[in-house]
Amino acid sequence: FYTRSGEQHLQLSHKIMHTRVMGQFAVITVMLGLMGFKEHMDRNGKFITQADADRQVQRMQAMRADFLARVEDGKRFQKSQNAIITHKKNKKNTTTTPPQT
Repeated sequence: FYTRSGEQHLQLSHKIMHTRVMGQFAVITVMLGLMGFKEHMDRNGKFITQADADRQVQRMQAMRADFLARVEDGKRFQKSQNAIITHKKNKKNTTTTPPQT
């Protein structure tokens, strides 16, 4: 409105109308720019929602539990293999040594 005050050929209602139209244009331009920026950040930004973060945490916990279960299975398998090897060694030692008289 202040910038239109120098134009004496316009009536007061026209000056107010021009100010309102310019204000609406400015607001719409800012809103479109903000919406475009938000859309860009949604597609390319590094920020995730809380639900996405919770799903990622659950997936990581499941992967950790699976890893620990496989480690335990590996330990049990290794233990059983060592027991078999030890048993075969003991059996071999008892059969190859001649009885002492």
